[in-house]
Amino acid sequence: MQKLLVILWAFSGALNAAEQVDDLDKLVAQWTQLEQQQQQLSQRWQESKIQQDQLLILLKQERQQLQTTIGQHTAQRDEVINKRAELLQQQTQLEQVQQNMQSELAKVSDVLLGMYQQLPPLLKHQWQGDIDALTGDHVSLLTTSEQLDKILLLLKSLESFEQRIALHQTTMQLANSENSSVQRAVEIQVDQVYLGLSQGWYLSKSGEYWGIGTTTPQGWQWQHQSSKLDVEALRSTITMLNDPATAQWVSLPINIGSSQ
Repeated sequence: MQKLLVILWAFSGALNAAEQVDDLDKLVAQWTQLEQQQQQLSQRWQESKIQQDQLLILLKQERQQLQTTIGQHTAQRDEVINKRAELLQQQTQLEQVQQNMQSELAKVSDVLLGMYQQLPPLLKHQWQGDIDALTGDHVSLLTTSEQLDKILLLLKSLESFEQRIALHQTTMQLANSENSSVQRAVEIQVDQVYLGLSQGWYLSKSGEYWGIGTTTPQGWQWQHQSSKLDVEALRSTITMLNDPATAQWVSLPINIGSSQ
């Protein structure tokens, strides 16, 4: 009986040892599997970390480039804003200059209009178109440059006329001779001589009509049949002006005073 118990105990111990060995093998297998999984996870994490580091570098580069681009755009925007402000300031200054120039041109035009009323008829006729353009309703159609050109043209013609003797053939409305019983206006062909801007004379082709012209505050005025005029001296002057080759020094007893 005792032997049987020993055998049973020994058999039971063998069975327990076998079961323990089997459990140990399972544990070792599980550990090994866990080690492999851990290594795989570690390797994957390393690979992922490398990719993340590279991605982080790229993100930093892109961020830096974006900041640089934003900085450039900001600088360009500021430059555009400053340039626009500068152009607006220049435009304002130009508009002010334009207004000042328009004001000055208007003043000069008014002065020329006052002079126009006192000009010799010949020069007054030459000025008429430009004066109408500068002082009439159509002045707004002219640019500042066009107004200035016309003003300069008038001033040049004024200076030129002042510095020369002008001979002009035209017709004048004159009263008939005093011998006629009926006073009426007749159109007579005359030669006009102008000495500068303030003095002039006329003589009809027939020699029947003559006169002295002067400028006054009320405008140009003719003194017809003036006894102050030496008609023959005027006739000689007209002849010499028509034929410069026959010009010679002469003494002209012509009264060029402004009194009538």
